[in-house]
Amino acid sequence: MDRKVFHFLFFAILLVALLERLLPVIHNNFYFTMDQGNDAVHVREILERREILLRGPETGINGLYAGPLWYYFLSIGYKLFDGHPSGAIFMLIVLNVALTAIIMLVVAKNVSRSWGIIIGGTLQISWWFYNASRYAFNPFVLVFLSFLLIFFLRDFLRGRDKSFILAGVFVGLGFHAEVAGSMALLLFYFLIGLWSRVKRHTPLSTFLGGMGVIFLFFIPHILSEIQSDLGQTYSLLRELKHPQGAFSNQSLIDVTKHLLQQTSQSTFYQNQKIGIIIFLTMISLTIKNHLEGKKLNEFVAHFLLLTTILVGVTWVFFSSNYGWRDWQTVYVYPLIFISVLLLLSQLKRKIALIFIMIIIASHITTFIERYRESFKISPDPSILTNELVAIDWVYQKSEGRGFNVYSYLPSAVDYPYQYLFWWYGIKKYAYVPCDYSSYPGSPKPLYIPGSGNYENPKKECTNLRFLIIEPDKNL
Repeated sequence: MDRKVFHFLFFAILLVALLERLLPVIHNNFYFTMDQGNDAVHVREILERREILLRGPETGINGLYAGPLWYYFLSIGYKLFDGHPSGAIFMLIVLNVALTAIIMLVVAKNVSRSWGIIIGGTLQISWWFYNASRYAFNPFVLVFLSFLLIFFLRDFLRGRDKSFILAGVFVGLGFHAEVAGSMALLLFYFLIGLWSRVKRHTPLSTFLGGMGVIFLFFIPHILSEIQSDLGQTYSLLRELKHPQGAFSNQSLIDVTKHLLQQTSQSTFYQNQKIGIIIFLTMISLTIKNHLEGKKLNEFVAHFLLLTTILVGVTWVFFSSNYGWRDWQTVYVYPLIFISVLLLLSQLKRKIALIFIMIIIASHITTFIERYRESFKISPDPSILTNELVAIDWVYQKSEGRGFNVYSYLPSAVDYPYQYLFWWYGIKKYAYVPCDYSSYPGSPKPLYIPGSGNYENPKKECTNLRFLIIEPDKNL
């Protein structure tokens, strides 16, 4: 492919990737749940009061937290969008569009420009990849981090020792987003480093340097532990001892089914059996080519090897405990999907074309069907536009008077409305309610950071009270 043609298609794909993600966000038709609300009230502390945070989002283990860099990352978007929650989604969109660019450039350099464009374009109709930037959720960052980790480890396998140390950055960053998923990344990273140390006699300084880089990202955790008298350590120990804790059982069957589903859907989304058959056929053709003397492209071989090892480590780690949730392995599907496309790049052109057409036809059908839903206002009460409608209704019914408003949410904690009544209330109506919480006398300082600093401006209080109720299920 001509360089000019590549550059034109490269930027066209990036433009499509950007627009297809931005357009549904315009009408606020995205989730702003307890998780996003919790992020927002912490980002508010960074932007409004210049607070230095040492803890990030809470993990699935009560009292155990990720690092705070996720909040600082989101704060850029909130600042750019003047506090609008779409700023958080914008940051994830930028991250995933940047990843598309990186993948295309890496494949173009190491395989061919044509395959760089094919893979970059096909990636845009993958619902799993698109979904990782549809709303602001910290585990989605693992998609970006896992690819960069593999790319740098691939350079390490080619003899560039510094790349191992740099790869440690992406493992360390993971612990500021999704801790459980990052444990799989850490084990994978450690195994690659240990293997290279034993088999290739990689300098000990390189191995320790990589581990040292990861350690640097735990400094906020350590400082937080000092301040809280080892609160997170004790929380983890309690979980380990709890008879029904995350480590009390295993999830072998669930994790295995999930990984098989992701493998099959990477080739044929609608039918798992057909997907597995196509996947195995591709593997067989690749093995056949190898036996006939046609070697895999070095980059493809390394990417497939590293992806296989990472998926294997992920399977073993999450199968060994009871705490697995599907968002913790969000990085698996995109890695398998790209692996499948790279496998096709090594087959004969006509055969590869047939498989590509099958994959595109399968994925684009699902993508279009689901993407259309993004433009329909969902009745889900956790969608931002519905929450803003509720707030507008309350303010309009108050007729400019001071009022109290309480919110009953399935999550029990009213993070979304804690942020929205402050941000949207001041922005549109120039005042906040006299009291806005879960119930009268709610101990907001215990769960809303700096809550006392967001109770003004307000009007003279009256006995006017409102109650916002979100149903436990969508009706």
